[in-house]
Formats: sequence, C-alpha cells, structure tokens
Amino acid sequence: MNELDIDRNAEWGKTVSKMRGLFPKWQVTLEQLDTWKKRFGMLNQAWFREALELVYTNTKTENPKPEHASQAFREVKAGHQGIPLDESIAANRSMELMKSKWEQNDADAMRDRSRAWQEVRDWNDDDRIIWGTRFKDQFNFMAETNDVKNFETWSKTFSQQVKVFRNMIEEGSMALRYETEVQHGD
Repeated sequence: MNELDIDRNAEWGKTVSKMRGLFPKWQVTLEQLDTWKKRFGMLNQAWFREALELVYTNTKTENPKPEHASQAFREVKAGHQGIPLDESIAANRSMELMKSKWEQNDADAMRDRSRAWQEVRDWNDDDRIIWGTRFKDQFNFMAETNDVKNFETWSKTFSQQVKVFRNMIEEGSMALRYETEVQHGD
C-alpha cells in the first residue's frame, strides 16, 4: 500500500479508538478531538498509535497530553528511522536551547530599547530635537516615520538609535566623520 492508498480518516479513526481504549476515563470534546487531529492527523498513524502506547506506559495518566504524545512520537519515529534516540533527544535539546537563547536575546533587546527610550524621554526638548535631527540627517532611511519635533512619534528603536548616535558623537568615534560630511555636504 503506497502513500496515496492510505485512507487518512480511517487511520485517524483507528487512532481515536486506540486512544479511547488506552484512556477510558478521557472525556474529550469534539473541539479537543479536532485539535488533536489537526496536530497529529497527518503523522504516520501506525507510529502515532505506538507513541500513544508509549504515553500510556510511561505516564500512567488518565488523560493523554499533546506534549507527551509529541515527545513519544519523536521517540517512535527515531526508532523506526534508525536514528539513535539520544541523537534525536540531543537535537531537540539543542533546538530548545537555541530557541531559549533567541527569546532571551529578544527580551534583552526590548529592555535595552525601553531603557534608551526612557533616557531620551528625560532629555530636554532642545537636546531631543537637535540629536534627532542630526541622526535623521545622517540616516534618513531609518527615521522616516519619526517626527523629531514630536517625541510622541518616536519609536523605542528610533530613540535607542538616537541615543547611541549621540553617545558615539560625544565619545569622538564619529565626530570627525560627521563634521567632515556636514562641511562637505556628503
């Protein structure tokens, strides 16, 4: 029987029967069952039924949980494909660690932007207008939606960029380049 000959609805029906047999106290609504089908219905159902058996033997729960079923399916799939289980687990951990690092980096960036926005908000109006204008003159493509005379229009990202720009100019790292470009009209 090839991929095209599989009746997915019949296979899903067998899976639901297996779930009801393994978890007889499981009270599931049609919406919950539909969610399970959307999440797991396109998987290899024979392997998924094996995964459900694994969930039953490992968790001793009355109600199957999707996260347990997902993990069990990964284990069953790895076994059928000849992938050492520890390799599959290591790959999953690596992905989870990378995702966690990205989430932490995003959170750090948001905190930095908020902190910069608060610092720029505390500048007097003249400083904000001067530094916003200087930044916009230098990097107009990055500042199109921010009205330098109206701080309420400044995004946190724009505020952070203006703050960093000011710090760089005041520390001298861009002062010579900026002054040269302004004098020569570059």
